[in-house]
Amino acid sequence: MVDDYQLREIDCVSTIYACAAEGLTDEAVSVFRRLARRKRGPVRAWGPPCYVAIIVACSKGGRPEDAVAFFSEMGMNGEPAPDAACYAAMMETYRRSGRASEALALLEDLKAGGMAETPGRPAPRGSHLVLAATIRALTDLGRPAEALERFDQARGLASGVIPDGGCYGAALEAAADLGNWRRALHLIEEMGREVEYKNVRGTFVRRQLRVGRQHYVAAMRACAKAGESEQALALLRDMRTRGGVRPDEKCHRWALFACCQDAQWRRAYAMLLEGPAPPSCDAPWTLPCYTTTMRALVRAGQTEEVLDLWHLLLVRGLAPDAATGDIALSVAGKQKRWELVKAIFDELQGRGVEPYEAGIGVVIEGLCQQGQLKEALALLRQVSAPNVIMFTSVLSGMGRAGELAGALALLEEMETKAGVRPDHVALTCLVDACLKTGDVENAGRLASRLEANALAQVDCPGQAEGMQEDERSFGVRVRTMLEQGYWEDAWRTIKEAETVEGHVPVPAMSYSVLLNAAAKEGRWRDALEMLLHMREKRGLEPSTVDLSSAINACRVGGETRTALKLLELLDLRRRARGRLGKRAAEPCHRNGGKVLPRRGVAENEEDLSPYQVTYGLVLDLLARQASSASQTPP
Repeated sequence: MVDDYQLREIDCVSTIYACAAEGLTDEAVSVFRRLARRKRGPVRAWGPPCYVAIIVACSKGGRPEDAVAFFSEMGMNGEPAPDAACYAAMMETYRRSGRASEALALLEDLKAGGMAETPGRPAPRGSHLVLAATIRALTDLGRPAEALERFDQARGLASGVIPDGGCYGAALEAAADLGNWRRALHLIEEMGREVEYKNVRGTFVRRQLRVGRQHYVAAMRACAKAGESEQALALLRDMRTRGGVRPDEKCHRWALFACCQDAQWRRAYAMLLEGPAPPSCDAPWTLPCYTTTMRALVRAGQTEEVLDLWHLLLVRGLAPDAATGDIALSVAGKQKRWELVKAIFDELQGRGVEPYEAGIGVVIEGLCQQGQLKEALALLRQVSAPNVIMFTSVLSGMGRAGELAGALALLEEMETKAGVRPDHVALTCLVDACLKTGDVENAGRLASRLEANALAQVDCPGQAEGMQEDERSFGVRVRTMLEQGYWEDAWRTIKEAETVEGHVPVPAMSYSVLLNAAAKEGRWRDALEMLLHMREKRGLEPSTVDLSSAINACRVGGETRTALKLLELLDLRRRARGRLGKRAAEPCHRNGGKVLPRRGVAENEEDLSPYQVTYGLVLDLLARQASSASQTPP
């Protein structure tokens, strides 16, 4: 029979826990102050269990300071001293409020009060609660390996701390953080069988523990992190068959994540297509399931399936977020499906979702590709912090449309108002646009900035990050010098670029442009030197166009004999091309100047050897004689 004192304390604790479960923290505090501290003769009608209940209630209600105040008053002014359960409740309070280090600091107080487990002495009451709180605190501090070690040490003591389901749940969370799926499966198996413990009081046999849904979820999270999809799906089956636990949406979600991590995108895709809700689960698939599967499909290159899932989640009534929208926008942008990009963006805007920078950049690029420059510019100015890619897309679109004045004005706005420094891509687009419209002055000014960036990249690579020059930028600089009439500077720039370590290879088109300019001015010696430079420094075989330019340079310069020699080489090439096919005899700048034999045509070395030997010897002789000032050209 329970006396009045015990009855009142039990009622008080139950009431406080009931208030905490409903989120009624104020009512729980009121019950504690009104009932738990009521006197009955010389004995106060409350003890540590009431304090544990109120600390838990304040912790769950988001009032950790109140919990600290209640814990601090224990052991003072006749209040009951805290036991191990009170320390465990306070450790959980600290951990939930992001103060895991303070939770671990309470272990020293436990040792000082003789409430910590010690070899050769029976474990204090509530030691399993302290063990669970310690494991969770270590895991929150990013020390899951130490948490598992603590779990093994505590139950390995002679005192024999017998872990309960909470301890195993904490250990499973630590294993999940590590991705140690083997340890997680071992813990699940250990919970389902009887385990023998020994301490100073004798031998105890712990009965089987019920493996709950939270334990399965933690084990599946470990499998997902390690990419063990088969093990995660096996756990999902065991829940229904052997464990007798009905899986919820979270269980199916981690199984889906495991498939995505294990590159099993077909299985993950099929799981989502089966229905709006996972099998044997009433809860529907959530948005993170679609987002994770879409990312896995992007990694696998399955772009059509990504867009199918985008349409599917809309049909099933899910509201996409910025991350999901960015994935769909990126895929549609790579496929150049600009109408779909606009539709996805309109869908996000209609739901009040603002895409990330990458998604907005794709939308701006799509508007520019469709010629909607005003809409692209308006969207660019709506972005709070536009980046250089967004500006470059609009600048490139204006350049293609011939709106040079607007592009130059946007460049000034980009630097002064937005504080964004244009990279080599943006400058190249503008220089190209200036050259097309004949604005040589602005082209030269912007090309000088390209050159300065290229020099800065060579001298101080760390300070010029993002300004690396590419082949297109280099070619634009050479064209600008030629438009300004600086032929020697253009030729010197090419030769210097070949000697700079780490510089991009000089594009073959730059040689062709320079040869064409040499032909107009009759620079036949420079043209021959350039042909030799292409072969020796760049490893390129001059094309038919290059040879024709060199012939024209000799003709304009009055060097008829050299022109005839080059014409013989050109005729020899054409005859070789007629025998073996165009691709067999004609070097192509797009493949690095290499000769590619046509498929289906047998390559005959005897047919090409006269052409190759004659061409190489004659061209070398002509170029070297032309470069020598003491000899007369042949």
